[in-house]
Amino acid sequence: MRPEEIRPLTTLRFVGAMAVFVGHLPFLPDDISGWWSNTLLVANAFGTIAVGFFFVLSGYILAYIYAGRVDGFGAPATANYLAGRIAKIYPLHLATLLLWLPLEWLASKPLDVTLVKIAVVAPLLQAFVPHPSVIGALNLPSWSLSDEMFFYLLFPLLIPLVMRASRRTAVVAVLAIAALGCASAMALRGLTPAYEAWIATLPAGWDAFVQRLDLLYWLTYMAPFTRVLDFIAGLLLFRALGGLGKPGFALASAAEIGIVALIVAVIGFWGTPGDHHRLVAGFMPTAIAVAAIFALDAGILSRALSWGPLLYLGRVSFAIYMVHYVVFGYARPFLPTGTVSSATFLAWSAGLLAVTLAASVLLYHLVELPMQRRARDLALPPIRAIIARWTNRRAPAAIRVAPAE
Repeated sequence: MRPEEIRPLTTLRFVGAMAVFVGHLPFLPDDISGWWSNTLLVANAFGTIAVGFFFVLSGYILAYIYAGRVDGFGAPATANYLAGRIAKIYPLHLATLLLWLPLEWLASKPLDVTLVKIAVVAPLLQAFVPHPSVIGALNLPSWSLSDEMFFYLLFPLLIPLVMRASRRTAVVAVLAIAALGCASAMALRGLTPAYEAWIATLPAGWDAFVQRLDLLYWLTYMAPFTRVLDFIAGLLLFRALGGLGKPGFALASAAEIGIVALIVAVIGFWGTPGDHHRLVAGFMPTAIAVAAIFALDAGILSRALSWGPLLYLGRVSFAIYMVHYVVFGYARPFLPTGTVSSATFLAWSAGLLAVTLAASVLLYHLVELPMQRRARDLALPPIRAIIARWTNRRAPAAIRVAPAE
């Protein structure tokens, strides 16, 4: 019988959440040469690509959970699935949104503007609006949940196609997506100067508006229609690995250590942290490789990542991801800005981390876990009614899973 969770991947969610935490710190040490520079470069870049890793992981885990039951993903199963997904993310999303709202009042933001933000952010629609004042409104990390909800809605349509495919087809498709990510990153690296030169030719007023809009940033980093490729890659990766046995300990350990070294090398190749948002697609092969290698749970690093306390932090990682920016918001009036001494940087970072971890544990046990069942029970009846009306009470045909080759 398969385990309920893939332990190394659970812990890697915590690693990704911590990278996002470091990437969002509003200050830097003044001594950013030597090891400081390399450490912060890796943390900042991995914080950027961690979101893509979360998307790949989301596709893989959903396929891991549901693929064995996709012999009849009809209306009842679809309703149960969607209610479960809503119950997974909405309680914590709404809780952190409520925690953020007093910051809008403290900042004297206009009430009508705040209400418009709430109307877009609460139902997780912000990622569809290509403007920073909308997509980054209120609790910033929630933009990725907007993408996730889009992926969740597509999942019942995508998983039959994936599970019908042969393993060979899935492998080729995963490699094609990885190659597309690299190619688009290289193209964007050359396109960015031309894009900025074009903005400079626009009439006065329009240049600032288009620069503020930054469609390239939205399309490459936040748009659900492009980031869905990460999610699809995760689905295909599950199909590609299906039926494979675990490799030997030595081979798996070498692969795990190798991929960690590759991450550092790739980050160094792509250049400065400022490039990473535009070039995030170039890291897609790395995210896919990390998920594939650690999903096998066979090497020395997988054993280390399966340690009990790290597993717990992995389970709390969603709360860490969602609440850290709220903690930063309340602490911001007291935080240093710009560059600070290394000692000050470490002291403030440790303090913010301690508060974030404490808040995350509370939210995990008081909101995320207890509210999931209640949220599911609330969401299920209307979802059933909508699906029944949309499908005219006709369940789709059973799905045949292609045999492993």
